[in-house]
Amino acid sequence: MNVEIVFLTKEHNQSHPKGFGEEALVTGCTRNARVTAKGACQVLQLDRETFLELVFKPLVSDVTLDETRTLILGDKEKLVKNQYAQLVAIAHKITRQKAEIKKASQDLQSTLEATAQLQREIDAVRTTITDGIGNFDSLESELRGTR
Repeated sequence: MNVEIVFLTKEHNQSHPKGFGEEALVTGCTRNARVTAKGACQVLQLDRETFLELVFKPLVSDVTLDETRTLILGDKEKLVKNQYAQLVAIAHKITRQKAEIKKASQDLQSTLEATAQLQREIDAVRTTITDGIGNFDSLESELRGTR
């Protein structure tokens, strides 16, 4: 190989790679090697999207639809069950709140009816008093006229 690859960390120096830069393409991290051409060489430059397509597309085609569904739904099924349980709890809470609102509405209606009854009684007492005062005024006028 006409290329010298010097890795910046010791753990990578153990291997003898035929390429470089793949870790940065996969992880998005900064480069971890210095590369120097010692002579004529051919270099292939790949952007991240192309690299990932070349590496992962063959892997995906080797997995069956059922295997993919199992891999994906494994965690999603648990998530859906948890979300369903949360929705059921919310539905129960709403049902309880509706019952509480209905009871409060009935209590308010009873209070309004009792208030209306009290108002009628107050009006009756006021009429009695007013009539009594009117009668008192006419009685007083009569008494003054007879004197």
